[in-house]
Amino acid sequence: MKLLHWCSLIPEGPSSLAAIRFTKLVRVKCIRVFPKGAKPFELCPDIVSETEPDSFLLNVYFNAQPVQPSSESKDKQRAANALVPTTIAYAGGQIDFTVDLGTEYATRLMIVKGQFEALSLAIYGEVVSETIIPPLSVEELISSVSKSISSAETRTRTLSSSIDPANSSDPTFLAMNLLSLIDDPPPLSLLSKLMFCLKPDNDDWDDSNFPFLFTVNSGEDQMNFDLEATLDAMSKAVSDAVAEDTLTKFAQVVADNIGPRINNQAFHIAKLFKLSASQRPSLALALCQGIDVSTVFDAQSLDEDTLLHLLDASANADIARYLHNDYFLDVLADFQNSAINVTQTRSSKQAAERLATRIQAWEIFEDALSNTQADFAAATAFLRDIGTGEQSLGIWLASMTGHIDLVTKLAENPIVPNSSGVYPKLFVRNGIIGSMSVGAAISHDEFIAFVRAFIGVAGVLAVWAWSDSLGNDVCRERTLGVLRLWQSTDGYREIVNYLLLLRQFTLRLKWITSNDTPRKSGIFGEQILSDLFDEPEAALNDDLVQTILSLKQPLSHISENDRLSMRKIALVVEDGLPAAIEELVFPNTHPLSSRRLRTLLVSIALVEKELMEDLQKGDWNVLQMIWDEHSTALIPRLAELLAETSRDLNGNFRITSPFPVPHQTQPQTFTAVSLPQVLSQLFRLAEDLLALILYLVLVPESYPSTNPAPLSFSLSAYTLRSIVLSVVDVFVCTDAADTIYAQGTPACVSAQSTRQACLEFVRRASDSGPGGIIVEHEGGKSGAEIVMSMLLKHGVGSSGKDPAYHLLQMFALVDYVLPDPNFNAAVGGSLELDIEYEEKKQEWASQVLPNVLDEIQEFFRQLDVENKIHLLRRLVRLDSQSLIGTAEFLFTEEMRFFERCTKTLLASIELETQRNTNIQTVVLLYQIGLHVRLLGNMLQTRSDMLDWCLGALRTVQEAFSSLTTSLANLSIARVMSSHLDTVVKTLLVHCDSGFEDNKFRFTLIVLFLRTARLGDESAVEHNSVLSKAVAVLTTLPLESMDLGMFRLDIGQALANFKTPLSNSNLSTEISSAILSLMTWLSAQPSEEGLTVFCGIKSDRLVSLYDSMEASLTEEQLDTLNKLRTILTVDEDVKILPENMNIPDTLQLSMQELQDILSPLSSFLPIAPSTPTRNNIPDVLGLVISPPAALLRSPAATGLTKTYLNNDFRELRQAAVARQNTSRLPSMHGTFPTITIYAFNSRCFLFHSGCRY
Repeated sequence: MKLLHWCSLIPEGPSSLAAIRFTKLVRVKCIRVFPKGAKPFELCPDIVSETEPDSFLLNVYFNAQPVQPSSESKDKQRAANALVPTTIAYAGGQIDFTVDLGTEYATRLMIVKGQFEALSLAIYGEVVSETIIPPLSVEELISSVSKSISSAETRTRTLSSSIDPANSSDPTFLAMNLLSLIDDPPPLSLLSKLMFCLKPDNDDWDDSNFPFLFTVNSGEDQMNFDLEATLDAMSKAVSDAVAEDTLTKFAQVVADNIGPRINNQAFHIAKLFKLSASQRPSLALALCQGIDVSTVFDAQSLDEDTLLHLLDASANADIARYLHNDYFLDVLADFQNSAINVTQTRSSKQAAERLATRIQAWEIFEDALSNTQADFAAATAFLRDIGTGEQSLGIWLASMTGHIDLVTKLAENPIVPNSSGVYPKLFVRNGIIGSMSVGAAISHDEFIAFVRAFIGVAGVLAVWAWSDSLGNDVCRERTLGVLRLWQSTDGYREIVNYLLLLRQFTLRLKWITSNDTPRKSGIFGEQILSDLFDEPEAALNDDLVQTILSLKQPLSHISENDRLSMRKIALVVEDGLPAAIEELVFPNTHPLSSRRLRTLLVSIALVEKELMEDLQKGDWNVLQMIWDEHSTALIPRLAELLAETSRDLNGNFRITSPFPVPHQTQPQTFTAVSLPQVLSQLFRLAEDLLALILYLVLVPESYPSTNPAPLSFSLSAYTLRSIVLSVVDVFVCTDAADTIYAQGTPACVSAQSTRQACLEFVRRASDSGPGGIIVEHEGGKSGAEIVMSMLLKHGVGSSGKDPAYHLLQMFALVDYVLPDPNFNAAVGGSLELDIEYEEKKQEWASQVLPNVLDEIQEFFRQLDVENKIHLLRRLVRLDSQSLIGTAEFLFTEEMRFFERCTKTLLASIELETQRNTNIQTVVLLYQIGLHVRLLGNMLQTRSDMLDWCLGALRTVQEAFSSLTTSLANLSIARVMSSHLDTVVKTLLVHCDSGFEDNKFRFTLIVLFLRTARLGDESAVEHNSVLSKAVAVLTTLPLESMDLGMFRLDIGQALANFKTPLSNSNLSTEISSAILSLMTWLSAQPSEEGLTVFCGIKSDRLVSLYDSMEASLTEEQLDTLNKLRTILTVDEDVKILPENMNIPDTLQLSMQELQDILSPLSSFLPIAPSTPTRNNIPDVLGLVISPPAALLRSPAATGLTKTYLNNDFRELRQAAVARQNTSRLPSMHGTFPTITIYAFNSRCFLFHSGCRY
């Protein structure tokens, strides 16, 4: 970006216009406005800015021209001048205004209009002709796009210590520093009382002593005591100069004047507690010590206003302790009990419930300040409740900054350095979404940082309210700037946006944004308001809605397009549930725009609000309204919206378009919406839809007896399938977004949250009990069966995404759905959970898995080796007693597939002389290697699947038979691999326990002899099995052996028996084993030829004898000397080809892939082809006669014919026209399709119904 132009503009004409014309096509990036008297360039001190006045609004118009014109005709390209408008609000000082023309448009003309006398500005950007970039290669494109996406805007930042109360020992220091910008400021404690709690009258603001106005009525005169007059006096602050004895006497006078328990007296005492709660701590404590709660409050004397006063008062720690007793909690319980108190409204009972919760939560919160194992989630919920009211917030802030015990507890926690810029986000979403959220564990350090941040934000908000009330623009501007910075920082953002919903702050935002003259505080206010309204829950705030509806142009930051979008949402909220239902059923156009997504999110929030506020009739009201007005059902419509959302998300993560456009620019409105922002909204919409569906269909686990349980609707099997299909697509997209976008970006954060919602849905949809979903049975299928079937089927269909990546994500879902005892341990194991797990395990093993065998088999076939073993392990645990045998079934089918692959390998070797099959053979060997790796990993000595695998081979004859055939084929094909060594060694060690088949044993011995290498690193393992192999060999009858193969393998094995060190001898164990082998060979009939070795030279055999002598006994030496004369060597025998090694990885070029996919696969015999047909007649050959039907046609009446009117139509309608005289294609030979599936490092070929 470089300087394109500098000038000082002076408007001309009645319209106050000024224009800048560029000599070349440019793309403007930034406009920098300088104040009057400023010197923009250090090297040119004579250039001075002339901008006047200090603040004004500018309308800027760019003549937008496409950089790359389309291929349409010139007439179509020729259009009227397109002026793209934007607005600049100049509020003084040097300010940069960012301009985003996008990459498709540039400009030559810039027009400025506004009420200004002079405007000095510098324009920065780039010349389009200089920014033409040559086409990139694929590698360069991938690297450049991935960098731009990963560096997307993030809210994770490291704040300076001066504006970071979360990491400060005094969280109020920033508020006090901001307050010092005001001349002669009051103390922060007094200021927070006035702004949050006491609310001075208008007359007080005009008093010369304000804000130092204190109460003068101490109420000590018992004879003339008036409780109402005392309350009026307590509406002002109590001076610190008042003695403690005076406060004690005042409390005693109040206690002495308490009469019988009546509603009026209870109301006044509750209000007195509220007014004293924000005053000096000793005042509230004196009242608590002097007044007996049982003499004032009971279930009959309480009403809603009294409870609300007590609710605010209980934000004070001393008052909460005072009310935390069995008597008062029982009174609140009786008040909520409908059987005892039938006259109270639902809102009053909710107030009583909140009061009881807050009183008990204070104890949890205090414990969390010092206990590292406290209930931090409940303590955070307590702070959320405190932030719902100004009075409660002010009283709590006074307690945290004025009560010595609380200040000390908080200060005792050390400051943990925060170098990562990650602040704890402990405010989970409220309502249905919050109740469904599964948040991460909260640490003590995170909670302390959160409490300090909460205190700091509350203090800064109090300073803003004070400066705004005084009209001090310097302090107000600085305070709003800090709030705006916090609003763009995760952790602080959640606190700021939550507390800004308090009524006075939404009103102050309304007043700030209503000024026609641009001010920095007004610009900050518009930015804060726009960001705040992006939250769907915040948009439901009535005061905020009225603020949005009051917005009118001209505005400094909010564009007209954004204002209309916000107004649309505000009108939906104002109209309430009917408007929300109408938006939900309104047909959508795709892809969903950002504006439409925001509207849908707010509509769902409105429905959620209706459900949560009226637990008894809310769901009925929603269902009745959508049916009466739109004749549709709610849950199916929500399922349709979820499907639409998943399709939009899929469109951004398909292989065909892996790199989406980072921005969607609308040149006519000059508005650019980033793709990460749209993805964040899509993920949020999917999460909200899932949570709402779950709320409607979940079977309640437990519910308080005081509230009626909401209805639980059943899901049809069709709807459940649709929802699960959408969920799995969204789930895959969440992981892709988490990988592509940087941590902390909105798209990444939303994706992570939505991923948890997807997991929660599939888990609950797989359970029909409490906390699960009721599914309308379709042919006896349960919800778990439907979910499992959809997951398995969708695992092999990627919907355009990377198949390997999609399969891996589907496996994660399947693994999550299967019952797991570790999940119960994670949520707090108990006997009830263990019993529940056993019941689920039995249900899945006997009812669910047997009904999805085909699907699970196909899914299992696609997995890599490690995931196959993991899935088998999970299935074995589910069917621990092997009553059903699902794992055994999959293992048997895998062995069958293994057998087919080895048979195909032998067939390809036989055809090798006819056709080059090198590529196909490599692919086939790799597939065989996957099966061998599966067996090798399970048969490892330390594997937890060893015993099960051996047991399956013993009990399942088909699996054992297939494995025997497969190993025999590998021995014939001379295939070798390290994993095959492990398989052979383990099976050979355990061959005496259930493996009595002689062919199987002989195959193991042959394979072992080929892999025995006494000098390799694995020599110890092979040496320990050598004696076992010889012992097994001596028990086998000769008729069960392939003696020709065995003679050659024996010789080659002896040739490879060498010592680890050239000068050392063989061990006693090895020498004895070899001697036993030679003794057995010499004892066989001579006609079998086993005493004649092939594949070994005489000198090597002599060397082997010499290596054995040192470790043999005298008796064994005599035997060895006899064997020297019996055993001979035949060096003339032809040696077989070398062994075929299984590749560990598979890499294929594009040409090799084409060869594999060629229909003329080398695995098939050549099919006869149909000769090419030639319809051109030969003048010397046969005469081709026309069809008989044509000769009989009524149209053939002569050599010529004149066609009139509808003759052609009638001819087409004749029978001959409908007669098909074409020849069918040849059916001599049909060629099956070969499909290759590549999963990471795997490659599958599906050929003619047989998979290779």
